[in-house]
Amino acid sequence: MNKITIYIKFAKFTYFFIFYKNLTTGAIERISVNIIGEQANAESYKPYFSADGSRVVFVSSASNLIVGDTNNVADIFVKDLQTKEVIRVNTTKLGVQANGSSDDAVFSQDGTKILFTSEASNLVDNDTN
Repeated sequence: MNKITIYIKFAKFTYFFIFYKNLTTGAIERISVNIIGEQANAESYKPYFSADGSRVVFVSSASNLIVGDTNNVADIFVKDLQTKEVIRVNTTKLGVQANGSSDDAVFSQDGTKILFTSEASNLVDNDTN
């Protein structure tokens, strides 16, 4: 009986992160970090500026962008470029985290609302999906 040896190469995962470049000064800033500057521990993607350029909305699977992110799904975050504060958007009105992934976030024209898609069934009352 012939033996076959199979070699499996384990690849290190590389994540995409979000960066912002000021075209006037040339300065580059990483957006996908938490309030104390720690890099996201998972991929971040689909960034969009607010109309006034003061905030960025994006999707991330990272669990360290805010305290208490334990749902293990992609969430919607907004980063304030002045204060560096990061908030999670896809929560219930009481702040309960989504029980499914969210994606495709964009600001309204006036910057007061965010539109996004989600697989979560707990964001609104009586959701039967």
